[in-house]
Amino acid sequence: MADDFDMAAEIEAARKRAAAKKGGAPSTDVAAPDFNMDEEIAAARQRAGARASGGPVPTMGRGQDAALSALSGLQEGITRLPGIIGDVQQTVRGKVKDWTGFDPAKIPALTPGMTMFGAGKPLPTGQYLQDKYTELTGGQYTHDPQYWTGDVAKTAGSFAPNLIGGEASIPLKLATRVLGPAAATEAAGAAAKEVAPEWEGTARTVTALGTGALGGGLEEGIMQGQRARAGLEPLRVAPTREQLKTESGKHYDEFLQNPVTVKKGTTNIFGMNLENTLKSKGFFDATDSAPAVHAAVRHFLKQADEPMTTGQWKAARTALGNQAFKGTGPERAAGAVAIKELDNWFKNLNKRQLAKGSIDQLDDAKRLLDKANADYASYQRSKGFSNLTRFGRVRATSVNSGMNVGNTVRSRMAGLAEAETKHPSLGLLPDELQGVEDIATGGPSQFSRENMLRNYGNMAGGGGGLGASFLGIGPALYTGEPSLALLGASIPVTGAAAKLRSNRLTMRAADKLDQQLRRRSALAKDMPKQRLSMSKDELWLRAMMLAQMQQQNQGPQR
Repeated sequence: MADDFDMAAEIEAARKRAAAKKGGAPSTDVAAPDFNMDEEIAAARQRAGARASGGPVPTMGRGQDAALSALSGLQEGITRLPGIIGDVQQTVRGKVKDWTGFDPAKIPALTPGMTMFGAGKPLPTGQYLQDKYTELTGGQYTHDPQYWTGDVAKTAGSFAPNLIGGEASIPLKLATRVLGPAAATEAAGAAAKEVAPEWEGTARTVTALGTGALGGGLEEGIMQGQRARAGLEPLRVAPTREQLKTESGKHYDEFLQNPVTVKKGTTNIFGMNLENTLKSKGFFDATDSAPAVHAAVRHFLKQADEPMTTGQWKAARTALGNQAFKGTGPERAAGAVAIKELDNWFKNLNKRQLAKGSIDQLDDAKRLLDKANADYASYQRSKGFSNLTRFGRVRATSVNSGMNVGNTVRSRMAGLAEAETKHPSLGLLPDELQGVEDIATGGPSQFSRENMLRNYGNMAGGGGGLGASFLGIGPALYTGEPSLALLGASIPVTGAAAKLRSNRLTMRAADKLDQQLRRRSALAKDMPKQRLSMSKDELWLRAMMLAQMQQQNQGPQR
């Protein structure tokens, strides 16, 4: 306890404060309402310790101090964030110069990586940006913590920008990316200060880096656990279209090597049933209906005079598949129906219907066929869907500045949703079709982020052209004040930024749905698990950001 700590005087002062809160005379009862002996003694010791050490005397309660500290930390975190690269550059440059005597600043930064290693002109650091903020605002929203809880709150506030990104919920990200690393960092700093004060800064930085990386891994594990409890399969990395095409070809080749053949009577009966099924669904052998599909079925029936091999079956499926994936209108829909019937027929074959081959060979053929069909169908779905977005981008870029690429893609998605509802050909599941509709409408609500950005971009002349020009020079022409042109010019600039962001969200949603289509394949089950929240590179980048932010925030600790 400090030498100038007078317990009696402190208790008497506390009684007076408690009485003043009630609006009456000072009480002599230490158990008076609003009087907490433990809290008052702790606060008195804190003030006495601060006076003894020359530090600031607390002037507010812990709750108010924590709130102001968190706000101050958030302000510093946001202000300093753009200076992260400059901080890394400055730190590396100093270390290299200390160890080798050579200043990396003399080397031109030809690549961004060289900048990270200290080369090139100095970039703005977080401290530089914070000083500029203080200069411009007079230090608004800045506060020096008065208690240890305030230190933790300020550190947590400075870590808050780390919440951006990822698919985890806000409470989970808050726990793993902000509060956990902040508490651990402050605890490590306090422990180091007691044992080896010269290592306090290093302890804080290393702890922030380690807990940032650990928090990302913990977040990933929790999300995978949530999916498992919900009965969902672990989300896998989506195979590429080329991988799907190659894998399906490999399985088809193995299928064609299978020696099983089907009795001709069985094949004949199926061919006639398939024709009847197509007619019952409104697909006739007429010019305005599905003549190509019926021609493929008739060819199938001609081959039914002999036992059917896997190769002949595959040839029939290819002919029908050409219509299902490349045909138009009724032909496309009829091809899809015929392929489904043909696959189901083969899957339901039994030993009595075989002219050659064992039941094990038949089961092996069915397994290979399932994998080949699933991978090839996924390939075709992804190819058809991605062509819409790709040519939408090409169309938007060719006819104007490319700023309306989002509108073009949304229009094509609306057409796809209508076509798939009337004549399904891509075989989209309900949630996939809903994804197409969400892209077309910009989300489930007119107030979604994408729609809000698009609407603002349209109003602010974000598409360029006459609207942007008018908003840029209109204020100056109307008022005769050229200085207002600067204000007017900023409107289309922000509008363009909103438009670009809206376009990016549209393309990201389309890419996400494309990955979903490719995951619906046999190959996807063999792909590695996907990180649900952060990639490995992003994980370490975030961890480095926490460490650097903590290094910036180091100062006198209470």
